[in-house]
Formats: sequence, C-alpha cells, structure tokens
Amino acid sequence: GFGAVLSSSVQSLREFALLGMLGLALALLASVTVLPALLAGLGPTRFAKKGLSATRFDLTPLVRHVARHPKRFVWLSTALVAAASFAVVLGSVDRTGWHSPIGFDSDLHALHPQPHPPLDTQDTQAEVFGAAPNSLLILVEAPPSEHMLAVAKRVQQRFVEADSLPSGSAGVLGPATLIPASPNESLAWEDARIDATLDDFYASAEAAGFNPETFGETEDFLRTLLGNTPPGFEQVRAYPELAGMVLPKDQDEPTQGLVLVTLARPWATVQDRDETIEAARQAIDSVVGVSSTQPPPYSATLTGITVIGYDTQRAIGGHLTQLLLIAAGLVLVWLLVFFRRPGDLVLALVPSAEGELALVTSAELFGWPLSA
Repeated sequence: GFGAVLSSSVQSLREFALLGMLGLALALLASVTVLPALLAGLGPTRFAKKGLSATRFDLTPLVRHVARHPKRFVWLSTALVAAASFAVVLGSVDRTGWHSPIGFDSDLHALHPQPHPPLDTQDTQAEVFGAAPNSLLILVEAPPSEHMLAVAKRVQQRFVEADSLPSGSAGVLGPATLIPASPNESLAWEDARIDATLDDFYASAEAAGFNPETFGETEDFLRTLLGNTPPGFEQVRAYPELAGMVLPKDQDEPTQGLVLVTLARPWATVQDRDETIEAARQAIDSVVGVSSTQPPPYSATLTGITVIGYDTQRAIGGHLTQLLLIAAGLVLVWLLVFFRRPGDLVLALVPSAEGELALVTSAELFGWPLSA
C-alpha cells in the first residue's frame, strides 16, 4: 500500500492504497487498545455464563497431539505441499486436453449476474442488425477547417475497410459524411446513377408488397438529395441535432471533428477489446501519419469510456509488479523487526504461502479461472 501511494500514477489506485493503509493502522491500534479492554470487561453474561473465553473452540487437544508427533506432521505437510506444487507445475505445461491450464478469466461479462437480459439483448442486436453497441470515438484536430475535413475523410475511409478492425466495422459517421473535404469535390450523383438507385428502390418496394405509386414524394426527395450540390458548414448547422454529432457547437469554421465507428460484433473477451483498440490506433497512425497522442494542430485521437478504461487498466498493470515487490519488501522488514529472528519470520510466512498454494491448486484441479 505504501508503495502504491508513493509511485502509482493512477489516482484511484493511490487513494485505494491510502485507505487500506489507514484501515490496517486503525485495526492494529484497536487490537492493542480496544480489544484488550473488551476482553477484560466482558465477563460472565447471560449468553456465556462462564465468561467469553468459554464460548471459543478449544483446539488444545489437537495442538498437543501435533506437538507429540512433530516429525509425522512435518513430513505429511511437506508431502502435501510437494503434491500441490507438482499439480500446479504439471497443469501449467500440460496440453493433453483433459483440463485447461490455470489462467485469468478473460470474459468481460464474468462479473455480471446470469441470466442477464440486457447482455442477451445486446448479442441479439448484433446478430439481427449487424451492429454492436460498442463504438469508437476519434477526435480529429487540424486547422483550417478544410484540412480537418481532409483528415477526417481519410480516417473514415480507413475504417470502412473490412480489415481495419478485428471486431468489424458496421458503420462510420464523421464530418466528411456530411460535408465534402474540398470545395471542388462534388458528392452529387449523375442522373443515370440516380435512376438506377430509384429502380432498385421501387423493385424492393414492390417485392415487399408495397404500391410503388405511393412513393412519388419519396422519389422527389431522393432526386433532390442525391442530385444537389453538397452542403457546407452553414447548411449542416441548420440541423443542430445532426451537426452536434460530428461538429463542435461553438466554432463557425471548425478545426475539430468527431468520427464515430460502430462495431459489427460486441466484445466478449478482454482479448477482443484489446485487439480492437490497438488495431484502431494503428489504423489512425497509418492514415494521419503522426502519433495519435500528438497534440494539435494535427492529430487524430482515439477516445471513449472503453478506451480510457483500457488505458487505466494497462497503467495499473504496468505498476503492479513494482508495487507488489515494494509491498512484499515492507512486509518482510516489518515481520523481521517484530520477530527479530529469521527462523520465526519464515514460520510466520508459512500459513500465508500454503494458503496461496491451496488457492492455486484448487483453481488448477477444478478448472476455475482467476478473475483479472
């Protein structure tokens, strides 16, 4: 805990360690002040007529029996520890298929109650609509506004490609979806392409049992939409709910834009999430040509709650080994000061070590994954 307070860059981890240190310090203080007072003051009561100590389990016979046969129990304990250690080592390298080697659980839904209707609905949504609720947000920054649109267009095109993300891309929405990247770029369709699109539309409507003659106004709308000159910032801002999805609200000539990438499949495991986020960052870097962490005026940064949580988890994991070593060292120093003899220190650590070994052995034998 003390090591986390001093060295961790994650504020929540430092605060959690500080609370743990305070709790242990107060518990130690209470064990030498409040607890003795309670034991001395709680004499015979209605529930314990012979005093509080009489209500405890008496382990004296068992301790005396072990003391009379020390070698027998030392050898028995040594054999159990050796067998447990052998099982763990064998399980970590065995690939025969009779069991799964011990490891951390990568299921992102492991902590959710089962059955879980919202999670089931999420999977059904991905199957029916071909889109998952998970989405990636990419903040594009590049002055002037024409440059921002050009960068956003390249980013959007990269994520439309099928191989851009392991989880697949179901749709991409960004500033370049609504506004052309340059004044000379025209998104208007030629008449032949519009006619072919309308023919497909009417064929689909007729195949679905609708009367094509009722879609006259729809045809006029589509011809206007597809055949006119694409809008600019001023025209798009006339629809604030649409513009607010991809453009900042307080910039007339925006130098920032937001690209939303909808995934085709939901994340089921930690590996799916990590691979998708790392692939998205590599795709951004390959398109923009600079690091995604570079500050303005030229950058494209992957963001969102899931990405922030992923980075926080990596930061904590990067400090974990260092913090464990610091904590273990401080515990050993404290125990050595308290017991004053290395032999007593080793004996004090035996129960904890065997408890950890029992946990790992049980997880290995029964195939229980450990929660990461």
